[in-house]
Amino acid sequence: MSRLDKTIIKFSGAKNYMDQLAQVTGHMNSIDEAFYIQQINIVKNTYISILNELKKHSKESGMLLDFITVIEAEYKKLNLNELYHDVIKKAKKGKPEKKIHKVRITPKDIYESKWFKLIVELEKTSADLIGQFGIESNKMSGGHKEIIEKEPIIVDTHTFYGIKVNTDEITGMVFAASKFINKAIEILLTPMYDIKAHMDKNWLPQIDEVLGVQLKEKLGDKAKDVPITEEDIKHYVYTFILTKYRLELTGNTGEFAKTLMKSLDSSVIGSCNPARFINLIDGLKLDEVEDNKGVKKVVELARKELIKVSENQDIKPADLLNDINEILSYGDKEDDSENNENKDSEKEEEKEEIEDIFKD
Repeated sequence: MSRLDKTIIKFSGAKNYMDQLAQVTGHMNSIDEAFYIQQINIVKNTYISILNELKKHSKESGMLLDFITVIEAEYKKLNLNELYHDVIKKAKKGKPEKKIHKVRITPKDIYESKWFKLIVELEKTSADLIGQFGIESNKMSGGHKEIIEKEPIIVDTHTFYGIKVNTDEITGMVFAASKFINKAIEILLTPMYDIKAHMDKNWLPQIDEVLGVQLKEKLGDKAKDVPITEEDIKHYVYTFILTKYRLELTGNTGEFAKTLMKSLDSSVIGSCNPARFINLIDGLKLDEVEDNKGVKKVVELARKELIKVSENQDIKPADLLNDINEILSYGDKEDDSENNENKDSEKEEEKEEIEDIFKD
């Protein structure tokens, strides 16, 4: 349980604090139809624009053509043009049948679709090339041109689906793919209602009093001469909800999410580059971590990696994967003292977790 969890429980006076907090923030899994349609339209327009750019170069590479064929088929199968549909509820005795307007495809469905996996792959490929060639805009930099001139083997090896990144046009396509798809991924990793507007409408002054103290402690010397504003606290709560949502959406095991939230400030995940966050979570293969001890070990390594990602928005996916390989080899690096960990210490930790949070 994180410190923010405990503070919110203290504020709400109930352990089902997410239900209590939802009165102020809204339920994180709720979907506002107008907002949902608007956000998915942005995602669709982004995808179509990038796809049209890819098609301009499809004849240059069979690899790119194959990718376009597959992603188009998966997009058609997903059908984001029909987010809602009408369902007829059969009539019961003495009552008429009802037509219910229901969500046909949820954010979770989109996240778990093959189309979304391909979108993440496209962004990852682009981001690696941006890191490799030092791309900062839609045109080649001096450093990029120097690599083309002096290190042709790098240009031949690091390609965009078989196309060399050696012109302004291809550079611009790679840059746009990473930048705009990352924005689409961020949308899909955010609750589908206007959280900030909901908080503005339902905010309570008591929240400022309770969370303001904790936030001042968290900021330490930085907050000595700077007052903690309501906006600061709202942002703090917003990142907390965002973190909860992203951990749940990405399908993490409950134990992993619980342990990670306890050891990591929620603002870290909230400020992570969305695509790099997915790369890290997908790479961890949490379904293969069975025992509680293994989860804690992976969490500790993942925590360090998430901090790194949150502090460096330009980190390359390839570098992240190298770090993940180290994370996944945790079992080979455990020493004898870890293997013989005393059960009493685990009991003590459990005791601390359920200690009376209402004590001063």
